[in-house]
Amino acid sequence: MAHEKYINKESTTMGTLLSLGAFSVAALLAAEAKATAEDKVRGSHKAEVVSHIRPGNYATFTVPGYHADGKTLGKNIDRHFEQMGTTHYAVHPERGFSLDSIREEWLNARKLDGHRPARIYALSMGGLLVSKLFSDPDFRREFGEVDKLVLDSALSGKKDLSIGTKLAMGLGAILPVTYSTGQFYRFISEMENKNKPKHSPEVTHAEARERYAAGARMHFSAGKDEILFMHKNDVENMRLGQFGAELKDGIIYLQSARDHLVDTDRSVQIYSNSYEKDIEWRIDTTRPNGSHASGPEFPRGAVNALLDRELDKYRIRTVIHRSVN
Repeated sequence: MAHEKYINKESTTMGTLLSLGAFSVAALLAAEAKATAEDKVRGSHKAEVVSHIRPGNYATFTVPGYHADGKTLGKNIDRHFEQMGTTHYAVHPERGFSLDSIREEWLNARKLDGHRPARIYALSMGGLLVSKLFSDPDFRREFGEVDKLVLDSALSGKKDLSIGTKLAMGLGAILPVTYSTGQFYRFISEMENKNKPKHSPEVTHAEARERYAAGARMHFSAGKDEILFMHKNDVENMRLGQFGAELKDGIIYLQSARDHLVDTDRSVQIYSNSYEKDIEWRIDTTRPNGSHASGPEFPRGAVNALLDRELDKYRIRTVIHRSVN
């Protein structure tokens, strides 16, 4: 009797598909690992400072915010700031967020200007970074005299942010640094910045667009570590009274009306309490209502704050510091 060999075609097809699927997943994982390894060698873990040494009694030190390209910021805003003499533009590390490297480069920049009295202009997260560094008395002594601090829409810590922003930060903090997450992060950044940024007549559209595009190109690694920095640090927990006492020309908090990202009512009071100093709070009505840290697009407000002029152009109030003892 002849026997027929039965072949289960459905089972064979499924096995083939599973094998192909496993091979494809393995290939994708291998490609991802290779792309991630190649991406990790791009970009520097070192901070930088771009310096322009000029005659004058002061040095103006500009500190960018979260995921901002300090080189592009300095390139475009310097023509507005050069009237103040020497200018320094802090550049955050392209990968990671090394406070040791930031300290080192800031102190090197101060050697270049001869430690002349400084004015600091800090945007958004830059205010938190300045506070963290200057809460260290050794750094404060090495950096030298600072006469004025201008905080542009500065956040004091993650408590200033909306629930949605906190959730997004939390997601960013737990996502692994891979090639794919970096590409996705860049895509989201570009989508957020696809609209034409508003700017004053003093700033060209190309300059405004360039700053946003440069920020979108930054590595996810840098963004992740900056998020962790904002998670772990809070001006509310810093002892800054001595630094506040040394700021003989005071602190100015500059913003648009109703900042969409930072609870500025809370933030400015936290800064005042921690620095143990009254703060001059300026609302720049030339900026778009609800905009955040838009000084580079509307530079006159920053210049006027640093030079303390044209006071009639702003809504100004004084924030009185409250003792936290």
